[in-house]
Amino acid sequence: MINHNTTEVFFNDAKIPIDTLIGEEGRGFRYILDG
Repeated sequence: MINHNTTEVFFNDAKIPIDTLIGEEGRGFRYILDG
């Protein structure tokens, strides 16, 4: 098994238009894990 470096990126107070969201707000990491 190969280990990969990971990191977190935070965008505080970012304004994202609602029509550009993919899925539910706050569930992005879950979507990545589910593939």
